[in-house]
Amino acid sequence: MQNRIANTKTYRNHKQLDEINTRVRTDPAGFVAACEALYESTLAQIAGKILASPSNVVMLAGPSGSGKTTTARKLAEHLARSGVRTHTVELDDYFLPLDRSDLTIDWESPERLDIIRLSDDLAALERGEEVLLPCFDFTTGMRTDEQIPLRVGHGEIAIFEGIHALNDAVCAASHPVTLYCSARMRVRDETHVIFRPEWMRFLRRGVRDGLFRNTALSHTLQRWPDVLQGEQAYIQPFKYRAQIMLDTSFDYEVNLLAPIALEEVEKLDRGALKGLRMGQLSETMKRFEPLDTRFVPEDSLLREFIGGCGV
Repeated sequence: MQNRIANTKTYRNHKQLDEINTRVRTDPAGFVAACEALYESTLAQIAGKILASPSNVVMLAGPSGSGKTTTARKLAEHLARSGVRTHTVELDDYFLPLDRSDLTIDWESPERLDIIRLSDDLAALERGEEVLLPCFDFTTGMRTDEQIPLRVGHGEIAIFEGIHALNDAVCAASHPVTLYCSARMRVRDETHVIFRPEWMRFLRRGVRDGLFRNTALSHTLQRWPDVLQGEQAYIQPFKYRAQIMLDTSFDYEVNLLAPIALEEVEKLDRGALKGLRMGQLSETMKRFEPLDTRFVPEDSLLREFIGGCGV
């Protein structure tokens, strides 16, 4: 395992299938514990960088399935250990009212956000002023009448989390600490890469959608081309803003997700999978030694996707 914090634009995390499977077979509890400890250690380093910054605002971005929500929560916990109070804000609450009759809506576009209000609020918070945070109701597609007052006092930090947190328009008037996270692990066998980060995030989102949103994996697959297209258009171009990059993948992760998702993956349209360069997904998943969920800590980031305590 390696440290996964970087200040560069690119970062790769390659692992060997045989080594992973051996650790899962021989010492699953110890293997999981070591992976979790590495993630927590990396977050502690990031918290230190945030504390060393003059800004009182953190912008945390990443693509779908990157673990942004849990990363924001855990960063807040690490900062609290240093006596820093944090306020976590989801950018989804800045969504503009939704016209459900508009069939041309680009669900991944930053234009769904109230960019002007968000940008103004960030700048005001950095000046020590109070802002009124909006609240968005996803069941109605509208904002509620409730507005939550927020002022970031001395020794406090606000963490804004969302896929568009590093967008140029969002950060135009402020100077926050910028963090980009994503699952970046690639798994190799003796000759080549057999499992890619996009597959990992697809499985994460598919498992989560099934458990928490009553959504079939086939629907997640149907939406996946739009998700990937949105990432290329609206997220990847702004990674350059990130002062810190965090790999949120865990070496044992595919071993954990495969037993949960394999049955549903095998039901998916093979042509659709092949078109998304995932044609070998089910066959590859079978090559990973199964890992039971009981080995995963209650507060693990992966609980955001597989459920259980701590989510």
